[in-house]
Amino acid sequence: MSLDGAFAFDVDDKFEFYGTFLKWMNDFAQIETVSLNFYYGIGAKYENHDDQDDFMLGVRAPVGIAHRLEVEPFEFAIELSGFYSLIEDTDFDLEFGVLGRYYF
Repeated sequence: MSLDGAFAFDVDDKFEFYGTFLKWMNDFAQIETVSLNFYYGIGAKYENHDDQDDFMLGVRAPVGIAHRLEVEPFEFAIELSGFYSLIEDTDFDLEFGVLGRYYF
């Protein structure tokens, strides 16, 4: 189990951050010499749009596949995440991401 977090902003005055508890299934799949790990989790996400004076706070649930490099503490992953906003607006979004993680 691990704790994952991120924050982001863009030029359209959007700011967001999240924290997620992840459960890992290591060595989920093997493609030639590359070992892939599967993960899923649950957490919270906050999103603010300054141009609209509103925000969203809700539950985030990701699933993904990751490959951790053997030499460096770095990992590449692809992730599909559902976000269900509970406060301010009730809404559901699916998000897709290509990620890089650094372990320290």
